[in-house]
Amino acid sequence: MLFLLDTILILNIWIAIRYFKNLISPPVLMGGGMLAAAIVATLYYDEWNMKSFHEQSVLILGGGTIAFTFYCIILSKSFPRVQLHKINEVTSALLKTKRIEQFYYIAIIIGVIGIMLNINYMISHWGTLGLTELIGAKRADHWSGTNTFVIPSYIRQMGSLTEVVSYFTVWLLSIVWVLKQKIVIKKRLQLLIYFHLVLAIINGMLSGTKGPIFAIIVQLSVFVLVQYYAKKGSYNLNKRMLINTLIILFLLFFSFRGINLLVGRNYTDRKNSDVFIEYCGAQIKNFDIYIHRNANGEKSNTWGEKTFLTLYSELNPNKQITPGEFQSVGNYNLGNVYTQYRPFHEDFGIIGVFTMNFIIAFISMFFYHKAMKSLLNPTNLNIYLFIYASMAINLFMSFFSSKFTENIFSIGGWKTFLYMTIFTWFAKKYLLFHNKY
Repeated sequence: MLFLLDTILILNIWIAIRYFKNLISPPVLMGGGMLAAAIVATLYYDEWNMKSFHEQSVLILGGGTIAFTFYCIILSKSFPRVQLHKINEVTSALLKTKRIEQFYYIAIIIGVIGIMLNINYMISHWGTLGLTELIGAKRADHWSGTNTFVIPSYIRQMGSLTEVVSYFTVWLLSIVWVLKQKIVIKKRLQLLIYFHLVLAIINGMLSGTKGPIFAIIVQLSVFVLVQYYAKKGSYNLNKRMLINTLIILFLLFFSFRGINLLVGRNYTDRKNSDVFIEYCGAQIKNFDIYIHRNANGEKSNTWGEKTFLTLYSELNPNKQITPGEFQSVGNYNLGNVYTQYRPFHEDFGIIGVFTMNFIIAFISMFFYHKAMKSLLNPTNLNIYLFIYASMAINLFMSFFSSKFTENIFSIGGWKTFLYMTIFTWFAKKYLLFHNKY
């Protein structure tokens, strides 16, 4: 049955790429992530005892993903398709360089102060531990539901500002990399951009998860590809782009264990490959274990509490978060995440899986088509592109967990979108020269 799942997911990604052509379209992101996880699971076919793979797992994992692709195809007909054309000229007077440099000096100062205060509060709470130990203690406090560690609101707002400005930073970086022959950005400003990017990574690392780090990588990928498609007037990638992509993936694979150590996870006694498969591939096996135990689809006690976990936690801060059960097969630790489909199935059953995928398809396709207007004018700051870039990591990581519903349907997520909208208005008015669409 696992090979049938692989076949369905390969067919799905072929349909998605064939129809959309764009590697950052919602069905390619979701389908690509799910296929990658399924392939890794297949490589461990004997070690993980995948012979007993449940047919309902195939229906949900494969059927749900290919249904998402067809939802996106149908919804795409409601939006006018953007016609690519090669950029011939881009104004070099795009940036108000002095103002941007002044803005970055302020943003960097706020970012550094926010990070130092955050670390200082962790030290005052847990003592003089190492940074990774402090981050691990903070994460454990959050997941236990005790929430004894609380930093002042103004420090959290400093972190939020660094996160929101990081979208602008990554967007400028994509211009530096892709449109460097058309737009000249001074070295000093480039250094400020890179320095703020490092601050954004550190700020995200303090949350105790890898999510913010990988989110920046995916955001950069989205922005770079938009700039590249617009510059070339085509969705085809040249050999150099493909080689660079493979190199980045290669480096990510071999740095996986190191990234986990940085965010306070103790993997000193495990190989890099073992850590990698726990985060990409093990979820397929875990979901199948869940289905074997819950094939009848017994629903959770509270409507949507697993699917909208973050929202429920925000409405009830004292609510204890119950993580999924840790699984292992032989000597392999498989972690405790089960793809996005377990919470959908727990809350709403099989019908809910397909219903939630339609809701996700509708939201992501709306922002995707608005974001792709940037292909016509890639140096015009587009709030929809920023929002879609923030969604992209959630779509790709659907093989991991239900981050889309956890992040998009949350008070924190809505605040972030509001801050991004305000910042985009500010940047257009004070930092950039722009023509309207």
